Amino acid sequence: IVLDYWLSEDQTEFVYLLDDTMEAKARQLKPKRITELKPANAYEITIEKDLTVSLLKNPHILLVGNTNSSKTTFLKSMLAQVFMFDEDVDLTIVDVKSEFSSWDFLPEGTIISDSDEILAYFETLLDLVIKREKEIAQLAARDDITGATFVNFGKETRMKLVIIEEYSAMLSSITDSSKKRKNIQDLVLSVVSRSRSSGIFVCICLQQPRSELISTAIRDNLGIRICLSNGAITDELARMVFGEADNIENHAPRFSGYIMTSDGQFAKPRKFWNINMHEHGLEKISTFKRAYLYGKKIRATNDPTHV
Repeated sequence: IVLDYWLSEDQTEFVYLLDDTMEAKARQLKPKRITELKPANAYEITIEKDLTVSLLKNPHILLVGNTNSSKTTFLKSMLAQVFMFDEDVDLTIVDVKSEFSSWDFLPEGTIISDSDEILAYFETLLDLVIKREKEIAQLAARDDITGATFVNFGKETRMKLVIIEEYSAMLSSITDSSKKRKNIQDLVLSVVSRSRSSGIFVCICLQQPRSELISTAIRDNLGIRICLSNGAITDELARMVFGEADNIENHAPRFSGYIMTSDGQFAKPRKFWNINMHEHGLEKISTFKRAYLYGKKIRATNDPTHV
C-alpha cells in the first residue's frame, strides 16, 4: 500500500513510500486487557502498534464512518485511553442518540442528551474558552512565558474534551428552529478556531461530513481527521474528510481506516487498522468502567497532595 508520495522538483517522476500489507495488518492492536491501551505519554492516543497521535500537537478530531465502519469501536477505545491519561481530563459527551446513556459510572453531568440543553451548553463552552484565554494570559505574565498553553500550568488548568457523538443527529434534534442550529454551528466554529491554547478540545463524530453540516472552516481547524471503512470509501467521502482522495483504497476492508494530521506526521492520509476490542471481549461496559477507575487510581497515586 502507498503511505505517501513526493513529486520531484523537475516534476518528471514520483517517489512513493510503500508499506507491506501483511506487516500493516500485524500492527493492529488486539488487547487482552484494557490497561494495555494506557498511553505512555500524556494526551497521546494510540492508533495501532508504534503509531500514536498527540492531541496537544493536533487539537480537535474529526471522526467519520458510515454504518458498520467500527466508528463507535474507535471512539470507545479512544475514550478508554483518555480515562487512563496520567493527567485528569474534564470530559463531556454530547449524545442525543443515547449511545453512552448506560455508562452510569461517569460523573453526573458528563453526558448531555437533552436537545434543549445543547445550545446553552455551547454558549457556556465558548464563554469558558474566552475565560481560559484570559487566565492563561495572566499565568503566562506571572511566570514570564511566551506562547504559553494550558500545559504550562500543571494542575491550575486541565484539558477539557468534548465528544459530539453523531454531529448530524445533534443538529437534527433541534427541531424548533433553524436559527438555533445555525447558532450551534457558529459556536462550534468559534470554539475550535480559538481554543488551542486553552486546552478545550472537540471531537466531532458523524457519518457524512457534508458542507451543510460541517463547514470547511470547521474542518480546517480539526487537527486529526479519521475516516473508517465499512468496506468502501468513496472518493467523494475521502475529499470531504481529507480534502483529497489520493492514496485512498476505495474498497478498504472493514475495520481499517485512514488518518491525517495537521502537525505533518501524516500529511497525506495514512492507512491503519482499527483497534480490535472484540477479540478478547473488551467491548463490555464493565471494561470501560475498569479503565475509568484504573485511571483515577493512577492519578491519585501520582498526586503528591493525595493522602
